[in-house]
Amino acid sequence: LAAAVIFGAYGVLIKTPGVQEARVDTMIFQLYYSAGVVIASLVIWGAASASREMELSWWGVAFASLWVGSQLAAYPAVILLGYAVGPAIWAGVTIVVSFFWGAGVFREEVRH
Repeated sequence: LAAAVIFGAYGVLIKTPGVQEARVDTMIFQLYYSAGVVIASLVIWGAASASREMELSWWGVAFASLWVGSQLAAYPAVILLGYAVGPAIWAGVTIVVSFFWGAGVFREEVRH
């Protein structure tokens, strides 16, 4: 729960005076953020007493690449538009893209 709250509000950290004054590069911020996600994920996996061994999945690699790419665009969006407008725009785009993939590509039935 704590990880969801922290990672869900990471954009607030972008706007802190320390980060603003340091003029942190997008890649540096993403490097620290990704490292935090990896560490938190390993802790959660270990705490859950996972019965399966960890294995590399190409789906995981593909998702990680897409996630990092989207976050590299999110950082400047928060800087330029703010933490209220930037996420609202990319969430809206995500909804539209997901709808078209589901309805158009995978032919999922659209219900009311």
